[in-house]
Amino acid sequence: MNEFKSELLWTDHTITQISTQLGFSSPGAATRVFKRETGLTPRQYRQRYHI
Repeated sequence: MNEFKSELLWTDHTITQISTQLGFSSPGAATRVFKRETGLTPRQYRQRYHI
């Protein structure tokens, strides 16, 4: 999950690109795992913490 967070904050890659790169079966699966672990969707996380 740390790599997913890092990609969201430091790149402009889409959630689809990041989830594929990290080996998830689909962006939806990645989003579900991310939300379960962080309490936020990847989009919400990027909007909240992006520098």
